[in-house]
Parts: sequence; structure tokens; C-alpha cells
Amino acid sequence: MRTLLRTATLSAALTLAAGGLVAGAAATASAAGKNCDAGTKLDAYGVVGGGSSYAYAGRNVQLLNGRTRNYTHGQIISGYHRGDRTWVDRSRNKMPKTPKHPSTALVKSHGGWKQCGPFNSSTTDSVTNWDTSKVRHYAVRVCIDPAGSRPYHCGAWYTDAS
Repeated sequence: MRTLLRTATLSAALTLAAGGLVAGAAATASAAGKNCDAGTKLDAYGVVGGGSSYAYAGRNVQLLNGRTRNYTHGQIISGYHRGDRTWVDRSRNKMPKTPKHPSTALVKSHGGWKQCGPFNSSTTDSVTNWDTSKVRHYAVRVCIDPAGSRPYHCGAWYTDAS
């Protein structure tokens, strides 16, 4: 099991380094957590840059944006420690298409956000990144609370306006 997990982590890291897409989803609870829109979903996930994916406290964290089913989740791809907590924030209301990485103040001015999690896991459940039927784009970000003395940290907000 450890070898399989290590291989999956290495594969994801190599895909990230190559700038590609990560297919699939990590295993988490099958039911969506409070304020989440779904558990993790199989999809063709792109790694979001621009500060939305980041390194913090010895962990490498990715915001993964689904290109097919319009879900987003977060994941610690390396450096995970037992006791780490992860979650995804998503704006409550529709966001403008630009900027692609809005400020926290802009997200607050559009009604704030809901928190999907936290999870005592390296992977979060998913939130909808945009609603095609209502043409609503949402801002999302991934946060971690690393085990130990460091305070929590959130990456940059990202609005999927594709």
C-alpha cells in the first residue's frame, strides 16, 4: 500500500512538473463533508498555479480544478503529516470572470465564502467551481493547518472562468 501511495504521489508530482493534467481523484470519504458539493470526483484535473498551489511548512499543496465535471478540490501531494488538516473555501455567490485570482476583499464583497472541511486527510472533498446551468463562476482556494506550531495557510483565490 505504501509503495502504491508513493508511486501515485510521485506520478502526480512528475505530472505537475511537466505542467500536465492529473486524471482521477484521491480516496476520501464517499459522502461530501459539511458545506461541500461532493466527495472527490473522477475528472481530468488541472493543477492551478498563480499562488493557488503552494509550498508551506514542508508540504506541497495543490488546488486541482476539474475540466469536465466542474469540481475543485485540494490535496497535499508531499510532506503530509498525521494531524494535518485540509479544506477548500468557495465563494458563496457568483464572481466576475476577472481577475482570475481575486483578492479576499473582493470575495468578501461578493458575499464571502463557505468552508468545505476541514478534513484530517491529505485530500479535501470537492466544491463546484462553476455552475453551467446558472452561468455562475465561483472563487475557490485550498487551505492547510499543518500539525505542529505553524498557523494555517490558504493559497490564492482562483476563479474558473473558462
